[in-house]
Amino acid sequence: LNYERLRLNYERLRLNYEQIILSRSMLAKSNQVESSMGRVHQLGFDGNTTAIDANIATIDNTLVNSAYSMTTNAKRLLVMAFARQNPNHLLRPGEKLEAVITARQWSAVYTSRRRPFEELESAAHELQRCVLRVHPTTEYYEQWNFTEQARYYPADSLDDARVAITFTTNISTLLSDLFERYTSYDLRMIAELSSFYSTRMYELIAQFRNPNTGCGWIKRSIDKLKIEFEATEKYSRNNDFVKYCLVNPIEEINQKTDIVITYELTKKGRRYDMLHLSFTPKDPLDLPSSTLHKKLPNKKADAPGADRAAISASIMDIKDTDW
Repeated sequence: LNYERLRLNYERLRLNYEQIILSRSMLAKSNQVESSMGRVHQLGFDGNTTAIDANIATIDNTLVNSAYSMTTNAKRLLVMAFARQNPNHLLRPGEKLEAVITARQWSAVYTSRRRPFEELESAAHELQRCVLRVHPTTEYYEQWNFTEQARYYPADSLDDARVAITFTTNISTLLSDLFERYTSYDLRMIAELSSFYSTRMYELIAQFRNPNTGCGWIKRSIDKLKIEFEATEKYSRNNDFVKYCLVNPIEEINQKTDIVITYELTKKGRRYDMLHLSFTPKDPLDLPSSTLHKKLPNKKADAPGADRAAISASIMDIKDTDW
């Protein structure tokens, strides 16, 4: 009788073990499918990678929260190179992502003070010198390069003049197979921003944006922001950092992008200690006209007023908006 009981208990344990193994196998396959679908799955699309907007930069939050500083044009080039990547791509072992940007694509998004290729070339030179610190607020940090190499193709034609950037392995892993803990934003929204700190602030805000409402809020210590903006040495005085890296960028974002920010700075003693900000999306019809009509090349030109008509139709559900 005891032997029979032991045998039955053993059979129950064996069946439970097999069920656990089967469940784990099914979960692993499910995670693999979800991971391969990446951002598209998160946004509720059917997995068709053509549904991804080439103007959208999608990056792992590790990059958003890392510490680095660079010139405005280097940051613009970096964001444009990010937007060239497919966040659903499954990176092969040893593979390094590349982005090719032509002078025409650059001039279509950013206003150039010089010849487009000269500005693009200069931005690539500056980007190659930049490094970022990962995990900057913990007891240790890692220092990475953004790019491994850059190739330059001078030419008279804006379509032929181009720069090819190859990201390092570490950066490539933060741009591919993204499913969670990532940030997406439209590079055209930051095209008119004239400061690196404005772009970084917009990027930080995008990390906390609700995908359904476009609203959000942030509470961040001033000391942590100084580290993330790599401004500890440049702006040792908190008042200077607050003015040039927080207040001025927030005002520029309110004026030139698709969101409106309200903020409060709190003090600990006589020193600024915390930044509290909340943001809401602007009405599409209140967006700057330069932002609405900026498009990358190689797309069929819309008829005059098409952007305004499409926006109004989506908001008011009116079909006849050919003003």
